[in-house]
Amino acid sequence: PDEDTDYVINEKAAKVSHLLPRVQSSLRWDYDFGDGWEHDVVVEAIEPLDAGNKKRVVLDGARSCPPEDVGGPSGYEDLVRALSNPRSRAHKEMKEWAPEGFDPAAFDVAQANRRISGR
Repeated sequence: PDEDTDYVINEKAAKVSHLLPRVQSSLRWDYDFGDGWEHDVVVEAIEPLDAGNKKRVVLDGARSCPPEDVGGPSGYEDLVRALSNPRSRAHKEMKEWAPEGFDPAAFDVAQANRRISGR
């Protein structure tokens, strides 16, 4: 298809190797259509699988997942801005609303791997 064409893929049947077959392959992933989260996924490297370990793993990442129902990208930006400025009027309200200990800058590789493995 044309690179500017949007199309839907059956996520239960799709394989990453078919969607992103080589380095620099890319796609846009729309998540939570009501809030408008769009993720650009770009293949930076393809590593060979270990013969005894054929599971998917997260190697690296950045930032924390936004809390549920934060209001899409603009709501998340508002949350991050309020949490980073203790003197803002919204800081106390957002701190109480966000999950306990929420840190938008945090990324935990081990936790990400537990999440994708279903543990």
